[in-house]
Amino acid sequence: MVSRTFWPLTVDDSTPPGFLTRIDFYGEAQRGFGSAEDELAWDVKIAGVLELYRWNRRTSLVAFAGHELTANPFNSIGFNPRGAIWEETLFLVRRASSGDWHIGLFHRCRHEIDNSHPPDESAIDPSYVPTARLLSLTGVHAGLASTDRSLGSVAVLQWFVRAEGYATTTDNRTPRNTVEPYWKRALGATAAGARIATDVGSTQQLYARGWGSVMLFSSGPDESGIDGETQWRGEVGFRATGRGGAVDLFAAYERTFDDVSRPVPQPSSVFGIGVRFAPQ
Repeated sequence: MVSRTFWPLTVDDSTPPGFLTRIDFYGEAQRGFGSAEDELAWDVKIAGVLELYRWNRRTSLVAFAGHELTANPFNSIGFNPRGAIWEETLFLVRRASSGDWHIGLFHRCRHEIDNSHPPDESAIDPSYVPTARLLSLTGVHAGLASTDRSLGSVAVLQWFVRAEGYATTTDNRTPRNTVEPYWKRALGATAAGARIATDVGSTQQLYARGWGSVMLFSSGPDESGIDGETQWRGEVGFRATGRGGAVDLFAAYERTFDDVSRPVPQPSSVFGIGVRFAPQ
């Protein structure tokens, strides 16, 4: 999920009210190792945040848009695009003493790319039949992101909690199947994460961050039960801050219950190293 990479998105209460008071851009590239079928060998994300309108120093209407591209290494250049995820969110943020509360609407979808070719383009397979999987989730989300909290004189902690519920869901698969987890039956999800950092110079930090999520699905013959599927990520890295932004160099491990690369869901784990660019 693109937004979880760059979340939390907090309010800068030093900015005066007005229209289009903030425009920020983010980017990330990760090289992954050990994922199922090597489908997460590459993961590239870009995102933008627009503060559309600020009523006062505590309340803003914010738009978020992000794109994620996943690729395996099985073609002549070692970068074979396989899936694209789009996410659009509109939410209201209100700063309080406890942190930044947010509530809003979102749409998230995932499409296969170049599925007329087999996953391994270096292996000629005349019998290959193209597959497809289209996922989409649309709904509401709400949560709380803390402002920076000092831990003594050496570290700063930031955390978030978030919940979302789905109004519409899609999980179209070719060839057709309903092997669980079947995202058409998704109900909602909860997520929580934290970041801790310590200064190692005037503009450098060492940090550790992580998040975990539980996605809920209806289950059983009459869909009256509820099952939960978990995913999580842990990351350590180094941040350097410049006049206009910051860059992270990181190593991470991520576990997902469904990497959405196949018509039949498959769990996957990946160890990755990468670089991320973000506003300060």
